[in-house]
Amino acid sequence: MKFLKKILSFIKSRFFIYLVVGGIAAIIDFSLFYAFNSIFLISYAISHPLSSWISATIKFAINKFFTFKNKSRKIMKQYLASMGVFLIYLLITEGMLLFFVGVLNINELISKVLVILLGVLINYFLDKKITFGKRFV
Repeated sequence: MKFLKKILSFIKSRFFIYLVVGGIAAIIDFSLFYAFNSIFLISYAISHPLSSWISATIKFAINKFFTFKNKSRKIMKQYLASMGVFLIYLLITEGMLLFFVGVLNINELISKVLVILLGVLINYFLDKKITFGKRFV
């Protein structure tokens, strides 16, 4: 019974909801990356920032109103903070992507999946502390 309560508590938790929203954003990110890279033949090094920025913007809106239920009217300041978080994420993940593809010779699409998975925790803690932290309440 305790185990079931813990599972239910986790499902209701902000982190779990963030993971679901992040999953949706990851699907958007990967789909756009695939389209830019494989259909429109844009370099993976350019496709990654484009797809990541679009999904980060969508993720910001969903997290603001749904995950964190943030009622602050400082939306533009929060969005700019979110883009600051995104730039940190982008620098880290772009480096990882270049390393995976250029040094380890891992396929671009597989590398993008790895980058998305590794970036989830980075994003959660930065969003929680910076984008939706107390200074924007």
